[in-house]
Amino acid sequence: MTEEALKETVPAEALERAEAVLRERFRHCGLEDPGLKAIFRHGVERTARDLAFGPPAASPDSPPKARAKAAARIVDPIDLLKDNPSLPSLPQIFFELQTALARPTASASDLARVIGRDPGLSALLLRMVNSAFYSFPSRIDSISRAVTVVGVRQLSLLAMGSSVMDLFKDIHGSALDLKGFWMHSVACGTVARELCRVCKTEKPERCFVAGLLHDIGLMVLAKSAPEALGQALDLARAEGLPLHLAERRLMGFDHARLGGMLLQKWRLPFELVGAVLEHHSAPGQDSPDEALAVHLAEIIVCGLGVGNCPENAVPRSEPGDWERLGLDEQGLDQVILEAGEKIDEALSILMRA
Repeated sequence: MTEEALKETVPAEALERAEAVLRERFRHCGLEDPGLKAIFRHGVERTARDLAFGPPAASPDSPPKARAKAAARIVDPIDLLKDNPSLPSLPQIFFELQTALARPTASASDLARVIGRDPGLSALLLRMVNSAFYSFPSRIDSISRAVTVVGVRQLSLLAMGSSVMDLFKDIHGSALDLKGFWMHSVACGTVARELCRVCKTEKPERCFVAGLLHDIGLMVLAKSAPEALGQALDLARAEGLPLHLAERRLMGFDHARLGGMLLQKWRLPFELVGAVLEHHSAPGQDSPDEALAVHLAEIIVCGLGVGNCPENAVPRSEPGDWERLGLDEQGLDQVILEAGEKIDEALSILMRA
């Protein structure tokens, strides 16, 4: 929508408030970069509409002013992952999928047989492949057909990602807004997938799962060190710090490192591990495409204000990040516009599963 059209449909007061909200949200970023400018523009439009036509909300994106107290330092993240009874156990189907994929001769029927033993997972995957997320021209009514159409490794990644997500859905008493957290995670996965699709890379499902699980380290902290996580969140809000920097100050590591270590322990593909490890750093030239896609997807989702961005502000991007994916401002507009419906579709499927 053009700026003129937006002014005609949204009250001026809502536009002014939305721009103030976005400037606070982008406080760690300069807006000289064309990609960030485009995200800022879409974020203003989305926020202004929410303020004008959505339910009343109090001071969106305004961090509390209270100072945080120092947390006890956690010496080694390995202690949080090694034989920790508070962490959920992986479901048997997770190991069966890994075993099936490890066979060089793994076929669609092999994978369908494994997934078919879990009715809940089968139903979830069928809902997803029959949704606007994929927009296949005809209905897919069996897991065998889904595997054939989507691909053996691609559908297995979706199955693994949703299985991991399901492990951490019901954490009680957490300092995190769990619904907002998973909305943010699903949105990051969806946008990362759209970035891969628009940029014509061949890894959209892997990018989706990397985005879905990029903040999984926060779930480990919520389960195993909830007081430390709460203090890191307080410090980040009080001082306007990115959460991962507050974590490093208080604990000596951040949730990106912890999440990458967890996925490595579970023997997930290297590209997923790398994407989770690097989503708060500028992925280098040798980093996998998934790392860059997730890094940029988080910038987009935080800028648009979808879900509850744990970082409390838009992460920085580096010069040339958008160009490395072959993305100009017009392509970024396309990603943001086309991701909207698919985010809603993915949320409706994964959040009710």
